[in-house]
Amino acid sequence: MKMTATIDAAGTTNLDLDGDLSRQTYPSVAQARRAVLATATTLAEQTREDTRLRLEDPSGARTLLVAADGTTAQQEAVAPAVERGCVEATAQPTAQNPGEVAASRSRRASGPVSVEAPRNPFVAAPAVVVEEDPIDEDPILGAREAIRGPQNLQQTLAQKPTPDEETAAPVDVTQATLWLVGASGGVGTSTLAGLCSEAVADAAVQEPGWACRALLVCSTSAGSLEAASRQARASATGRLAYELAGLVIVHDRPKNRITKPTLAYARSVARMFPVAMTVPYEPAWREVGVTPTPSGTRLRTVLRRIEKIARTGH
Repeated sequence: MKMTATIDAAGTTNLDLDGDLSRQTYPSVAQARRAVLATATTLAEQTREDTRLRLEDPSGARTLLVAADGTTAQQEAVAPAVERGCVEATAQPTAQNPGEVAASRSRRASGPVSVEAPRNPFVAAPAVVVEEDPIDEDPILGAREAIRGPQNLQQTLAQKPTPDEETAAPVDVTQATLWLVGASGGVGTSTLAGLCSEAVADAAVQEPGWACRALLVCSTSAGSLEAASRQARASATGRLAYELAGLVIVHDRPKNRITKPTLAYARSVARMFPVAMTVPYEPAWREVGVTPTPSGTRLRTVLRRIEKIARTGH
C-alpha cells in the first residue's frame, strides 16, 4: 500500500491514499506526524503488508516503510533546502556640511604635527622583542608547552595487546524507544543512557528515526544552553525529524560555581520544553576506572521520570 503525506510548519496535513485525498490541520507538526504514522500503521494492519509512506515535512522529504506494529524503516531522505538570508545594505556615510568640514580642518591644522626622522635605508630597523610571561604550570605537562611521543609510536602501540571492543549493536526501535540527544558534545548522553533501561537509547550510537520521541541533554555551559534553545525552536517549527519531549540539564560544575546570569538563562531555556529536569554535578563520574551509579535522590528521580516518558510519552 502506498501513501503520500505533506505536513507544513502550521501542522496542516495533506494525505493521498491511492487517489483518496484528505486534508486535516493539527495543533503542531509533532501531532500531525503521529496522526500520519497511526494512519500508515492502520493500513499496514488492514492490508497485512508494509505501508510505503512518502512524506514531506519541515525536516525534509523521506520514504518510510511502516510495519503493522508501528515500527518504521527509512529508505531515503532529503534534507530541506536552506534559505539564504537577505543581505543587509551597507549604510552610506552622511556628508558633512561646509561648517563641519571647516572646523575639522581647523582642528587638524592647530594640532601638533609629529614628523619621523629619516631612516638610513642601509641600516636594518631594530627588532622589537615582546617578552611574554612565563608559561603557567600544568599538572600534566609541567612547565613544558608540549610533549612528543616516541618516533616508532605506531609500532609500539601495535605490539601492545588491546582489549576486544564489541561493536555497538543496532538499537531495537519500538514505539517505547526514547532517544537521548546531546545539544552539544560531552554532555553525558552515553552515561545517562547507560543508567537507564534498553528503552532509552543514545543518539550518538544510532540516529533517532522520524517522528520518534527524544529528550535533549545539555550542560550548564553557555554554548550548550544556547544550542538547546536553538533545538527547541527547531523542534517547535518541525525542522527536526524527531519530537523533543523534554530537556535534561546536566550540571558540569558545583552548584555554588554557577553564576546568577547563567542560572537565569538556564531557567528560561528550561521553560521552552514540555518538561525539564536537572542532573546534579557528579565529580566521581569524571575519574578513570569509575563506573557511574545513580547516587542521590534527585538523580534517581530523574531516571525514573525518563523511564516513565519512555513508557507513556509524558
